[in-house]
Amino acid sequence: MFGRYQRLDRAIAKILAEERQILLSGSLGDLHKLLPRKEELFQRITHRPDLFAPKDLAEIRRTAQQNQAIYEAALAGLKSVSARIKSLSDAQAGLSTYENNYQRYKTVPVTGALERKA
Repeated sequence: MFGRYQRLDRAIAKILAEERQILLSGSLGDLHKLLPRKEELFQRITHRPDLFAPKDLAEIRRTAQQNQAIYEAALAGLKSVSARIKSLSDAQAGLSTYENNYQRYKTVPVTGALERKA
């Protein structure tokens, strides 16, 4: 049983390391490739936690939590980029405001180059 435990422990450590590398490299599209193996390994932990020493489970938890923090940072970055792209797109479309009579007024964006004076 000890040999199976070591292989399982190494497999979990390896997949968490792969996940971390993908997250840090920004290749988020590759994360789905790890999902089937990761789910299967974590199913084994869930069904047989007795195979692991408490300190080993704590190490797996710590590594998974570190990856989760990287996931959250990546998601925040994607949301920020998305908001920035939207604001740039909105700015190119012109400015919308309201007049005194509560009617919407949309300005037309200026095309061409601006003239700069010294």
